[in-house]
Amino acid sequence: MGRLRGRRRAGCRTGEMHRDLRSVIYSAVGRGPELFAAHRFELQHGRETIRYFAHARTALKHGLQSLRLEPGDAILVPDYVCDVILHPLGELGLEHRDYPLTDELAPDWNELERRVTPATRAVLMVHYFGQPHDLARFRDFCEEHDLRLVEDNAHGHAGEIDGRPLGSFGDVGISSPRKFLNTPYGGALWLDGQEVYPDDDVRLYSVSPVRQLQRRISRRFPGLNQRLKTWVRGRPPYEDPRAYREGPVEDRCADSNSAKIFEETDWSAVRARRQQAYEAWRGFAESHGLAPVYHALHPGANPWCFPAYAADSAEAEKWCAWSSRNGATVFRWPALPEERIVENGACMERWRRLLCFSTETEPPRESSI
Repeated sequence: MGRLRGRRRAGCRTGEMHRDLRSVIYSAVGRGPELFAAHRFELQHGRETIRYFAHARTALKHGLQSLRLEPGDAILVPDYVCDVILHPLGELGLEHRDYPLTDELAPDWNELERRVTPATRAVLMVHYFGQPHDLARFRDFCEEHDLRLVEDNAHGHAGEIDGRPLGSFGDVGISSPRKFLNTPYGGALWLDGQEVYPDDDVRLYSVSPVRQLQRRISRRFPGLNQRLKTWVRGRPPYEDPRAYREGPVEDRCADSNSAKIFEETDWSAVRARRQQAYEAWRGFAESHGLAPVYHALHPGANPWCFPAYAADSAEAEKWCAWSSRNGATVFRWPALPEERIVENGACMERWRRLLCFSTETEPPRESSI
């Protein structure tokens, strides 16, 4: 795999780019937005490089660039994804071909096989909600068809298999630590054994002290944060699949404070708490007639939420309304691409029934639905 290259900043030697992330972040304080934050991890299963961007979609864009894909090349993408994941593909002139999923959000492998064409260069896989999917089979599939594997672990940062981080198994991988820590920014790019150099136009985000304080409070009191959101914003538009659309974002690195938090966080403790909350939600959901998406949680998972199916859209909306009354976070995911909404097929049917119970907190005391 080729390197992402960038011209060296004046006064900065190439060797300085190999410093530990912690020293880079600390030295960045007060020095302006031009300094790049990178950290090389030495893993038991090989050498990996990680870089923090402001958003996971920006990390994906730079990861795809590292694969030296050309405009017109095609990537196989699950049909059940957030619309923003397609933004970097469009910016790079790449085509995408959708492949369908089962109710457990695993690929329909026969259909995936049929979608490979001479223009196909890569396949994107997703660890939905932090649950590791069949990496070995994806790797075999890519080897058979001479494809690059793009591993989307935005829902499961710090999850692992046999001690190796999810996101580090593909040719490139992404994750989103900010989803777990309520930091303003933070998407991670993993590259398979590559060194990453900064581009001159990829600068750090700066975050106001007020916003940093807001995020600190939300991390400390997640239940209170949800109640305040409901009080300020009113009833969320649960039934609108277009309600939480996001536009394109600038290519930026994560702000230095967020990156510092990622480096100092005890991710093993985060994973343990999230797994405990997941199992608590599982018991709660099953006792109320909801059907878990997964039969069991992988022991190395760091679950962003507990996913379950309601019987129909009406029941799902009742649960979303319940969450607002009880200070829990229950939501629909994803903000589907417009073509999936208009087609009104299997993806929309899944979206109407699928509920996501945030593992940031455990279920509240029993209350009427």
